[in-house]
Amino acid sequence: MLQFIPALWLLTGIDPPDVSAGGDWSWSPDTPACAVKAIAADGQTLVVSRTPGSNQTMFTIEWSDPVAPSYNGGTEALRGASVMFVRGGRANAEVWTTKDGRGRRFFSVMSDDPEFMSKFSAASAVEITHDRIGTFRAPVRWASAAAYALRNCEDRKMQEWGIDPAMWRGLKVHPVPLKPTNWVRADEYPRKALKHGLRGWGIARLEVDPDGRIKACTSINRDLYREFSDTVCNALKRRARFQPARDSNDRAVAAPYVVIVRFQTP
Repeated sequence: MLQFIPALWLLTGIDPPDVSAGGDWSWSPDTPACAVKAIAADGQTLVVSRTPGSNQTMFTIEWSDPVAPSYNGGTEALRGASVMFVRGGRANAEVWTTKDGRGRRFFSVMSDDPEFMSKFSAASAVEITHDRIGTFRAPVRWASAAAYALRNCEDRKMQEWGIDPAMWRGLKVHPVPLKPTNWVRADEYPRKALKHGLRGWGIARLEVDPDGRIKACTSINRDLYREFSDTVCNALKRRARFQPARDSNDRAVAAPYVVIVRFQTP
């Protein structure tokens, strides 16, 4: 199984930025990107993760309330769903629902909206609306503290990965992947890793040319199982195309872009 995800905080011996001032929020160590989570009084778990150097955000809501909106088991795309941050505004995003074997339910929101975090930081709640499920609402507290901590984490991680945070944030438009983004196919899972049940992350830093093509791909975590990162780079060079970045003068320019793929056996 392959999963593209926003990159999370890597355990490198450097303490992540403090989020204790954020009340409900703490760091989520489950993935290699910048991610924070909060558990609400009603048992809902919110996770917000950001990929440093890609402008991707994943927002996940998990709950086990038996009166929550119902849908079929497994994972299903909610096409046409809207995402609204109360007080923050509407966000452009794709939404999926999931129900696992233990009765847990999830909403997963994936967005390339460059304004996503500013909208989230002002939010008191998030509302997901779809014709079939109506409107699902989850309260959000201390959103501004979580957004601030994530930004600091992104900047530190970009520096570790050879990306200048000031340059990145100074771009008027960041590289945007052209759909689809499932660049690595399931049959490209490294055979030796699959045979021995090895799991891990392939993390790659791309250099995207002003024409939207990939000039170079550098494996960031080659100290782990090297074939994971090599597989990601090989697939991206063959298939990935982007809308190029633009500078403050609206000129197409070269810029970096980070991709993370999770390799996990069934």
